[in-house]
Amino acid sequence: MKPDWDSLGAEYKDSKTVIIADVDCTAGGKSLCEKFGVRGYPTIKYFNPPDEEGEDYKGGRTLDDLKKFAANELGPGCSVDTIENCSDAQKKELEQYIAMDAGERAAKLEELKTALAAAEKSHEELLKNLQSTYKESMDNLEKLKDESAPTIKLLKAATPSGGGGGKARARTRSRRGARRGRDARGTPGAPLPAGRWSLPRGVNEGLPLLTANRHVAQNDAGPSKPPLGGGACR
Repeated sequence: MKPDWDSLGAEYKDSKTVIIADVDCTAGGKSLCEKFGVRGYPTIKYFNPPDEEGEDYKGGRTLDDLKKFAANELGPGCSVDTIENCSDAQKKELEQYIAMDAGERAAKLEELKTALAAAEKSHEELLKNLQSTYKESMDNLEKLKDESAPTIKLLKAATPSGGGGGKARARTRSRRGARRGRDARGTPGAPLPAGRWSLPRGVNEGLPLLTANRHVAQNDAGPSKPPLGGGACR
């Protein structure tokens, strides 16, 4: 932004009505910046007489934006002493305040300034508290990380890459293989005859033989077969 600001200053260096200036808030201009509430950099403020408080510039920051603002907005301001600079709309807005009693007008102005100063002070205190709370929270987080890191490292090192369930899964697969279907003689691992179905060993233990026979009838894929021999259920 500095090159564009310098170009704007060069364009208005001979102007009788507009002054383009810059202040170093980290050096000799620090007290001036504090007086006008400058907290971030770069900050642009503009003053149109008789305004002595200044307003924050919120427009674009390219050279074209700055030139347009300077040409249209900077210069002698509208006031009761320079009424010729006021538009009809500005004159209408001024009328109600010109008509106010001088004491009332001064009191109103002071009231608004006091409220603004109090709000700014409250905002600054809130920022300080937030910064303090953030720092405390961050310190606690870093402390917890440092204290937990060795234990987390050991826990990870003690955990098998398969998640600790590899042996259990292998045993489960082995048992399932041993339980695979039986033939009519109950031989483990023998292929099932076409159209016959036998209960796996250990499933539905203790059920009466009629239950097994009913299962056979429901799952028989071929013509009606005689029920399984006694002892299919144990």
